[in-house]
Amino acid sequence: MDHTFLFQQPPPAYIRALPPISLLFLSYLCFSEIIGKHLQYSKFWNVNSQSKSNQIKISSKTGMLFLYGPAFVAGAASFGLFPYGGLRFLLLKSALTIHFFKRILEVGGRLLLGGLHLMVWVGLWIRKLKLFFTIFESTMVSLVDRWIGLATESRVEELHLQIISPLDALYKLPQTVFATTSVKALKLENIVLKLLLHQSIRFHSLQKLSLLTVHVDARVIASIISSCPLIEEIELIQCLGLHKVHIYGLHNLKVVAIVQDDGRIESHIEAPSLQKLVYEDENFEYCPSKFNFACENLKELTLSGVLFVHKFSGGMVLDSAILISGAYFSLAASMIYVQHLTEGLPEPSIDLKYLGVVIFLVGISGNFYHHYLLSKLREKGDKGYKLPKGGLFNLVLCPHYLFEILAFWGIFFVSQTMLSLSCAIGVALYLAGRSYVTRKWYLSKFENFPREVKALVPFVF
Repeated sequence: MDHTFLFQQPPPAYIRALPPISLLFLSYLCFSEIIGKHLQYSKFWNVNSQSKSNQIKISSKTGMLFLYGPAFVAGAASFGLFPYGGLRFLLLKSALTIHFFKRILEVGGRLLLGGLHLMVWVGLWIRKLKLFFTIFESTMVSLVDRWIGLATESRVEELHLQIISPLDALYKLPQTVFATTSVKALKLENIVLKLLLHQSIRFHSLQKLSLLTVHVDARVIASIISSCPLIEEIELIQCLGLHKVHIYGLHNLKVVAIVQDDGRIESHIEAPSLQKLVYEDENFEYCPSKFNFACENLKELTLSGVLFVHKFSGGMVLDSAILISGAYFSLAASMIYVQHLTEGLPEPSIDLKYLGVVIFLVGISGNFYHHYLLSKLREKGDKGYKLPKGGLFNLVLCPHYLFEILAFWGIFFVSQTMLSLSCAIGVALYLAGRSYVTRKWYLSKFENFPREVKALVPFVF
């Protein structure tokens, strides 16, 4: 083989098999996107669902941390596992670690090893607590319970719990939370809410309630609502097991948002001060017996039956998250290990690593900038999709994909191995397929979508 641009393949057979396997896997993902079999995240997070009730759904933010966290850990760990090596190896480890760490920063993650995410508190009184956990084994449940117990004992006012559980069952919220009289804002994600018989709820100070992919029934919702005379905002997003929502007697209630995708929820709302009502359902069919509201001061009403729900940054099915996370981790770890095996082998006759650094920096900077533009699309309270603007969005719909492809080609130029080349080609194919179907989606949802705006490459594709 000509080694003008590439290192020769290290001898182990399994190492030689990695490049074609990686390329075939990523090519399959590209083909799947084009034929409509999407990985379930972002706009396509709730398609291809054969049995939605059995799927574990997680928020987009949690999913992104789950996607990129293991690959970042692999990159960071490589500095300790392989402390020696030349400049090329150092640049590769740095590029991979920076790439995945950037994605964690973009979703506001404060990631600790093992999937633990905690906000640090100071002093004896905590006003606001965000508790993000990934439970990999049953023994971690008691640890989560203890942190929640500390929060409730400290008279926390704002409590945000986000629990990912790849185990068979969702995490069950401790009963002590229901007696937390100090809480003013409560946001729960990926949790089971159950009440003991005759148990009382003491959310006397609660003003905002947000439930995302929470397993809850009508009795629990009714009990919570009846105990919250001060509540001003209710969000029920993709709640599992919820088929009836009756809201009465809340004189301070101003905002209600209900987002489901099964078309089976029955809603009755009477709120004299309600100003904004959002009802989104993939299978929404309006009829007075199914959806009634009496709100004389209502100023904004949104009834939507769109196929893809993106408000609150959409969501992600855990199966897809595990697949993508495993792929990113495997590719990152494999590229680092293969580069380690090239130590002592003859260098390619044409050295591309410095050009690779430049391309990588351009790619990661452009990717970060366009993700920043996307994050600024919605103002607070916005529910739907908007046409992105600024940067290269006036020319292509997915410039963040274009720059991510550049970043991976920069990584290949730094590495100059067959595996990194396969990954660069495979990532380009997959993101090309993803951008193609994304443009089709926008064309179907926005009548004013500019046809001259391409999917990925300006003026070309």
